[in-house]
Amino acid sequence: MKNVKKILGVILAMCFLMAFATGCNKVEEGGSEPVDTGVQKDKTTAILVVSFGTSYNDSREKTIGAVENAIAKAYPQYEVRRAFTSQIIIDKLSTLAGEFVVATAGPDLESILAGRGSGAEAFSKKYGCVAANLDIGGGTTNVSVFNCGNLEAQTCIDVGGRIAKYDEQGRLTYVSARLNDLGALRGLHWDEGETVSDETLRTIGNLLADAILDSIAPVHTDLTRVSTTNTSQPIRLTDPIQYVSFSGGVADCYYKEERNLRAYHDLGPCIAEALHKKVETQRAKPGGFEVVEPKETIRATVVGAGTYMTEVSGSTISYSEDLFPIKNLPMFLPSEEAEAALYLGEHRKLADELRWYMDQAQVEQMGLCVRGKERTTYPELKHLAETLLQVDREVLSPTQPLIIICENDLAKALGQVMGRMARTGGVSSPASFGGAGGSASVSTKPIICLDCIRINSGDYIDIGKPVMDGVALPVVVKTLIFS
Repeated sequence: MKNVKKILGVILAMCFLMAFATGCNKVEEGGSEPVDTGVQKDKTTAILVVSFGTSYNDSREKTIGAVENAIAKAYPQYEVRRAFTSQIIIDKLSTLAGEFVVATAGPDLESILAGRGSGAEAFSKKYGCVAANLDIGGGTTNVSVFNCGNLEAQTCIDVGGRIAKYDEQGRLTYVSARLNDLGALRGLHWDEGETVSDETLRTIGNLLADAILDSIAPVHTDLTRVSTTNTSQPIRLTDPIQYVSFSGGVADCYYKEERNLRAYHDLGPCIAEALHKKVETQRAKPGGFEVVEPKETIRATVVGAGTYMTEVSGSTISYSEDLFPIKNLPMFLPSEEAEAALYLGEHRKLADELRWYMDQAQVEQMGLCVRGKERTTYPELKHLAETLLQVDREVLSPTQPLIIICENDLAKALGQVMGRMARTGGVSSPASFGGAGGSASVSTKPIICLDCIRINSGDYIDIGKPVMDGVALPVVVKTLIFS
């Protein structure tokens, strides 16, 4: 009993608060928001409860959960989030059914997840069109563009509903540096303590709506140059955008047509009002886009990260049983352009994309996905095998297995070619290979190829031990997040 009390005491003692952003009163789930440290003026706040953590559900709710509930009641205006500092606890929770572990995402990765969660990706695939989703949160707008269901571009700009706030008297209590950077392009400036009229709010709303729409324009102006997040890049499109959806907290203001500009003491309603007018204007122009309402607005990023499915890759698989189970491996799907280059023997674009994605996801190891061709020539297959091995050597960990997931029926042939290269290319011979999945070994590193599984960037996979007398491997495709 003393030990239990001591453990509970330590857990409670290690809980502390950190401030970072919520948005537009309803922006909490919708978009990425900056952090208010009290030092950087362009950051805002929410509440993060950090503790060592515990894997015991009852204890977690009675201790950490009780603290979180008390904080939520004391500060109802803020969202309360949970984080654990112990990697052991995080790893243990990730193996439990129904539990989710957070995947840290950079701004561009959040754009991709929001696009998936809002339904823009599925809409683009279903109707064979170019669709963009703009996830407008409190501090940033995450942009993703899909062409026939494939990710074409993503970016992030520092424009959101909470980059300026004011009190009930209309006095500005917070103005981000980025807002004044954008204002300077039009000779405008705002200071904390200044009183804002409805006319001023509409002026700001017009400025920020212009910046948001400029981010998806075929040709960008200085608005995009100034507003683009430091770790992101403006998008470059090959085809014009046909449909646009909005998600995030500001999207609720847009689709519900919030009439009260001061409903939340922030910029969300005035951005939404300005977007309405500007969208109607551009719709009448040649090549203008249509606006559709997504399946999810506020919770788009969470839904995008939370979808999962189970697949079985089977039929004459050869493998080493010691490798399984493999758990919580993040996966990366290259752009169609990068994959097409692999069949020509060019690996550089995939290597660059993979490095960027691993930096965004803050991971050291990932699995690779390839769509594969329905009909692949032998020279193309050789190039694919060579380039995948080259990317593995340059980017991925030398101590972890190389996991390759193919959407089309390609893994058996790919595993065989990799095995042949292992024997003749100056590396040790393969341990085994073949089947609808293939397995080989370059040096001492295992390579596992599985096919007939569709995976997107941002998914995680578990590969279980063989089933059906060894002819199939269960593969769970998922993303883990904390509730």
